[in-house]
Amino acid sequence: RAGILPGVPSIPPPAVGAAMGLKKKGAKGKMVSGTADDAKASSASSATGPRSKGSGAAAGPGSPKAKAAKAGQGKAPAQAPRLSPEQREELVKQAVQAIKKGLADNPTAQDTGHPFIPSTWAKTFKPVLGGYRKFLERCSQLKVVEGDNPAKYTVHVSDGKTTPVAEEWVVLLRGAWQKYLHLTPKNGRDVEAFVQR
Repeated sequence: RAGILPGVPSIPPPAVGAAMGLKKKGAKGKMVSGTADDAKASSASSATGPRSKGSGAAAGPGSPKAKAAKAGQGKAPAQAPRLSPEQREELVKQAVQAIKKGLADNPTAQDTGHPFIPSTWAKTFKPVLGGYRKFLERCSQLKVVEGDNPAKYTVHVSDGKTTPVAEEWVVLLRGAWQKYLHLTPKNGRDVEAFVQR
């Protein structure tokens, strides 16, 4: 069939093209085949306009939102297991033993300035004992040595002497020094300049 211009075939309208079994582009740009009924439904939905993400329309059964909602059904948030004081003390001993063994077996593990962390910490110890750094700071058998920025520190076996609790101003000064080291390039660091500020 000839189009408006001689020698150029005309393109059928969507409803006619769908009735002929021609393929059309879907909503996401993929080629899909359709029928006349599909074309009518498509033109009806396009007349109402595309739905926005926040329109409240239900997600399809295979959509990521639907899968996430289904996966979360019936699950309570994970809580730390309740242990007796004796069980907790035993877990602390196991954690300290795992850290000491890891430090002895991997003497170069902290060469980058990042701490050695046992591979079982997150699953076995953290739910009961809490975060690694906080545990180390509470433990008298281990000590933390600060690095050149707040994220870098290393873990060492304590010499057995109890260290006195630092006064508040000492803690604040250490924090300020760590922040200074973090924000100042290595070639621009100067202790005198830090003290004068």
